[in-house]
Amino acid sequence: MKKTIITLIATLILTSCSEQTPYQDGVKYIYKVKYSNSEFEDIMTVEKTVVSGFVSKILLETEVRQDKVSSTSNSIETNVANSTLKIQLPHPFGEYLDLTNLLPPPTIEFPVAIGDSIHTEHTVKFIHSPYNGVAVEGYIKVMGREMVNNPIIKDSCWVLKAYRNNTTDTSATFYYNDKYGFIELNYQIGADSITITLDSLEIE
Repeated sequence: MKKTIITLIATLILTSCSEQTPYQDGVKYIYKVKYSNSEFEDIMTVEKTVVSGFVSKILLETEVRQDKVSSTSNSIETNVANSTLKIQLPHPFGEYLDLTNLLPPPTIEFPVAIGDSIHTEHTVKFIHSPYNGVAVEGYIKVMGREMVNNPIIKDSCWVLKAYRNNTTDTSATFYYNDKYGFIELNYQIGADSITITLDSLEIE
């Protein structure tokens, strides 16, 4: 039993310390988005483009259905460091997705250990959002690993819980896979819930 526990710990350490390379250049990560107050299923895509050996751009686009024939599209582009120590996605925005800005953005830092906590602070800067200018302080805690079965993978993922300080009804659960990155983002904001699930990959 003791040998088994030591082997498991060693495996987790090697996994968490290995080079993290999800969000490959030239691959579009396509997510399906479901909002509890909408009958429609929406789309979010994430693309990473390497600018140099040190910097990449992440383009996040959303398409939110208004009715059966129309939709609203939004995009945000941000620079990120090419680092094996931290991966972070920008907040999606537009319509109900503005609500995700009330929590820390999907973030994971390496090496990963159960119980780790990442402190975060940001100010909502989306001019057309009703939350523009709101200061958000919170943290993300590593809860452990869990098997996840979705259209892309059936594999073990890191489970991260995100909280906003001074609230009891606002939280999110992020599922991070070592190969594919964030494969599921579940937000609970008051009575509203938003589920963002990696559904397919498109290689350019």
